[in-house]
Amino acid sequence: MKILVFLFLLAVSVQAQHRLLVSGCGYGEVAVYAKDGTKEWSMVEKNEADDAWLLPNTAMVMAYKYGMRVIRPDWESGSGGTVLKDRPTPDGGETHSCQPLPGGGFLIGESFKDVSYIVELDAELKETRRIELKGLGGTKGASIIEVSPDKKVVWSTSPGVPNRIANVKVLK
Repeated sequence: MKILVFLFLLAVSVQAQHRLLVSGCGYGEVAVYAKDGTKEWSMVEKNEADDAWLLPNTAMVMAYKYGMRVIRPDWESGSGGTVLKDRPTPDGGETHSCQPLPGGGFLIGESFKDVSYIVELDAELKETRRIELKGLGGTKGASIIEVSPDKKVVWSTSPGVPNRIANVKVLK
């Protein structure tokens, strides 16, 4: 896994037209690379930094194995930062994704032994909505599910089977 991450960084850093935020299971840190491939900032993360986003206010949101955090990176020193907010995953679960939402909230994905959830959080990381994804816990594989505002599944893929979506590139 580390070799693949290295090759990815090498390939992207040579051709990058913008800064790059890198995180991932097995990578061991969250890092920001400049257009020229030099590391601008990094922070060690031993708990699988699975997903990360730079926010407009120069902070960062990051999903790690056991929760999600909002971090103020120490851009001047080039490493570390201050945890502004932290939301641990409830006991027995793991958090694998996060996404900033309009209005300052976040969308996260949580998995437990036999069930997974899509959870909407407000700007203070308080839960505002939880959608249960029955039969998608543990190691059953990833699915894509579109859920309507009234919590009904509009369409979905089978676990581990990527489907074509109009105007979207699907990576296998």
